[in-house]
Amino acid sequence: MNEKEELMMLRDMLEHMPGGAFTYEAEGDQRFIYVSPSLYKLLGYKDEESFLKSVNYSFIDFVHPDDFEKIQQEIDDQISQSDIDFCEYRVKKADGAAKS
Repeated sequence: MNEKEELMMLRDMLEHMPGGAFTYEAEGDQRFIYVSPSLYKLLGYKDEESFLKSVNYSFIDFVHPDDFEKIQQEIDDQISQSDIDFCEYRVKKADGAAKS
């Protein structure tokens, strides 16, 4: 399998997984880089654009307000340690409810 086929397989997997995946810029304005269709559908959004507009294109606006300080500390720790870690937090669904 060549690199192009591997990327296509990864993209297909991300777009059809039962959960969701995203990447964002951890430093600066924390804007989303990629959001899988399975994630915004899981959270009740009709498409990527409605999801991104709802959260001002920002990961930090995606996080439930009660978890903001916790997740901001996790982000700062990960940036300073250059280490990937596990962090659990709630996010906002399209209807405003929290999703764990």
